[in-house]
Amino acid sequence: MAKMVTNVTDIATRSVLISSAEWMEKNLADGTMQIGQDINTNSPCGMRVDVVIEKTGDDKPLIYVYTYSLDTLKFKEWLESEHILPLCNEGTFSFMYKGIQIVVPWGPKKWNKTAFSVDGKELGDKLFLDLVNDEVVFHVHRDLFAGKEWEVLLETEEEDDCPF
Repeated sequence: MAKMVTNVTDIATRSVLISSAEWMEKNLADGTMQIGQDINTNSPCGMRVDVVIEKTGDDKPLIYVYTYSLDTLKFKEWLESEHILPLCNEGTFSFMYKGIQIVVPWGPKKWNKTAFSVDGKELGDKLFLDLVNDEVVFHVHRDLFAGKEWEVLLETEEEDDCPF
């Protein structure tokens, strides 16, 4: 399957990713961060975010590639912890981490049925992310023409129409 990108319109996701890219842009400018440096964040809930900064040309904006992954064992253990378990047993448990909406069905034993999503283009529309089984990749960069506005793109798999 070929890779394609979808424009992300979710306000919360865009805000988190753009703020992060602006922070890195500032740190690159003042020399406290370098292109090629390992940048990653691990959460207590098992979510990991790795960032790679790509430079494709002198006259092109930097591209910040965010790869979200989930340590499913750590996620399951976190849901079963003494602080989170009571929340899971009350009913559906939802929260947001780094711009991703996370909804855990009633009870931690259904951790593998957790829904990860961002808002879609239409009100009430969701783009579901299969973080239980795969990584999710976002590309963030400044507009190619003016260099002021930000583009936030979600990498997806394109279904192959050809059956051969």
